[in-house]
Amino acid sequence: MPRRVPLLIVSVGFVLSACGNPLEAGGPTNDSRREPAVTIEAAGTKDTQGAPSPRSNDVLDSSDLPVSPIDYLLFGGMSSTEMERFVDEKIAACMAMLGRKYVARDFEESEPLTRAALKRFRAEYGYALGKPVLPLFDASSDPNSAIMAAMSDDEKLAYIRDLEGGESGGCRGSAQDDLNRAAPVFLLSDLDRQKLYDSYWSDPMIVKAHDDYGDCMSAEGFSGLNRDARGRSYVAQALHDAESGAGKAGDSNSIPRAGPSTPVGLEMIVAMADIKCEEATLWPAWADYGKRSLPDVETLARAAVAANA
Repeated sequence: MPRRVPLLIVSVGFVLSACGNPLEAGGPTNDSRREPAVTIEAAGTKDTQGAPSPRSNDVLDSSDLPVSPIDYLLFGGMSSTEMERFVDEKIAACMAMLGRKYVARDFEESEPLTRAALKRFRAEYGYALGKPVLPLFDASSDPNSAIMAAMSDDEKLAYIRDLEGGESGGCRGSAQDDLNRAAPVFLLSDLDRQKLYDSYWSDPMIVKAHDDYGDCMSAEGFSGLNRDARGRSYVAQALHDAESGAGKAGDSNSIPRAGPSTPVGLEMIVAMADIKCEEATLWPAWADYGKRSLPDVETLARAAVAANA
């Protein structure tokens, strides 16, 4: 039976640079309601087994392509929001086949995985940490709760059985299996993730790119960001300090702020500096690394999908 893997909230660079430390991010695309392909067309195509299959790398330099080709391949081209929608729409289709009504819900939008879309998102929303793009999902307004509220106890039990299932996982388990095949990152073993991480950080060009990113952000007024911390973590810490009352003036642990001191104002300033510095330093390195590493990553992905078939 395919392994069920909890849905992670991810950010660009998660698989390669974070290795087990997911940060809340992800994002919409121009058509966020579509069923996402396994890989971006420039990085690969879907074969009959549903595993990624890279093709020519000479198109990876186009500005409309992934921020990180390898992350795009492993996450099936989907942001965290698109993954949630993907699962909910699969559930709705499965329940419909059983004669049940299930409404695919809407979710808070999050960061895109492609360059042009990410730049637009950052310019309008920053990281969407301090000001959500949409009202956050409220379980109390879940349309499916209203559907179940109109049922008798026996009807509810039957509905839940079809939705959640027993050992089979029901429609939700089936939808998760579909996601695992579309986004093979969820099927990678801890050893595979460590291999990816070690390979990434042993690459001199990658190490230099992260150092250059730190220098660029320092020039923008934000110091201490390089290998393990980028703009998002900087803002997340500032928001935490603002909420907890920590990081006041004179506090040695406070984060230096350039511009408005309000968390949302800071977020927009950092986000725009971040995208500028990432584009100048990390994006070219990620594209080059993708060209050299996609075949090896594809092999890991294919093996993971096959092992969980």
